Amino acid sequence: MRANKLIKVLMPSRGDLAIKILKRGLIQGLEKEGFRVETACSNEHCTEELRKEGYIIHTINLKKTASLLVAFVYSVWYFLKLYLLIKKNRYQVVHSYTPIVGLIGSLAARLARVPIVIYSLQGFYFEGKKHNITWRIHYLLEMLTLKLASYVFFASKEDYALVLSKGIIPAEKCLYTANGVDIERFADNSTGVILQNTLGLEGHKVVVTVARLVWEKGYKELLESIKIVSQKVPKIKLIIAGDGGDRCQIHAKAKELNLDQYITFLGAIDNVHELLALANVFVLPSYREGLPYSIIEAMMVGKAVITTDIRGCRELVENNETGLLVPDRDSYALAEAILELIRDDARARKMGQRGRKKAICLYDERTVVAKQVKKYQELLALI
Repeated sequence: MRANKLIKVLMPSRGDLAIKILKRGLIQGLEKEGFRVETACSNEHCTEELRKEGYIIHTINLKKTASLLVAFVYSVWYFLKLYLLIKKNRYQVVHSYTPIVGLIGSLAARLARVPIVIYSLQGFYFEGKKHNITWRIHYLLEMLTLKLASYVFFASKEDYALVLSKGIIPAEKCLYTANGVDIERFADNSTGVILQNTLGLEGHKVVVTVARLVWEKGYKELLESIKIVSQKVPKIKLIIAGDGGDRCQIHAKAKELNLDQYITFLGAIDNVHELLALANVFVLPSYREGLPYSIIEAMMVGKAVITTDIRGCRELVENNETGLLVPDRDSYALAEAILELIRDDARARKMGQRGRKKAICLYDERTVVAKQVKKYQELLALI
């Protein structure tokens, strides 16, 4: 491709928070190299804020619904709008994230004859599910997305190794990138004391979770474990940051367990680094993950992490070194792990220190972005 030609990139997404949280670093890295990056997503939380910052955002809504039929109709509508946008603007690269948008974006890009179609695999959706018809559908859709992409970025080493070992796509179409966060942002915890006073946490042991409010993040077990812990350590506080489709049910479960005095739901927040600074431990008891940003963020802030022994999470957390791994869907094991660390601050601090060293070494956003930008340039040189 001619060196002086403006390279146009489209990054489709379901929602605008994904652009703000997951894609901002890569967008900035590409723009520094002269790329023009545009995004397409639903206008949900921060679209206007991002536009004021200079991001080019095309609003294409992809609504969430429990009805499979309605979801299919919404997906077809999203596909048609995205296809027309791609045809009109003639992008050289379309780079999609997440299973549904990854499939729709890759298919639309292929049909519009986009030269380079990239899919960032954040974690296989069929992982952590029973092998039933739903599992088979998710598996087939994931495989189709991988086949449609001309190149795949892998966040998780285990997903990368699985695809290569099974020969699903050729090795030359794959790149392990990991995920990265901004080291400088997560080193600045100076305003944490203000947040501590606001939340009334003085004298409490603080457990923090940052995750979407959906059951697959392990909220059933998390709430049940806090019920157990509160009976042994009355001055315990669970702070949850995040929003999601199961919000009402999760709030109702907390009330059912009489946990109002032990839990604070903050919703989606921007100052995650300040919240993490207040934690004695960070907990993420998910059933399925890719390579969770929230764990990397907690590690960057120097916090011990308790998480489930599943793909992605165990790649980040070394058991008894940087945190504790527990079986998924096990409230009692989770409660014991929380008790173990909140009763031993010195051990938790040492785990957090080791975790921060690992995060700085392996998950610096600058390194992750540089690897992806380099691959963009290599792929464009071939067309």
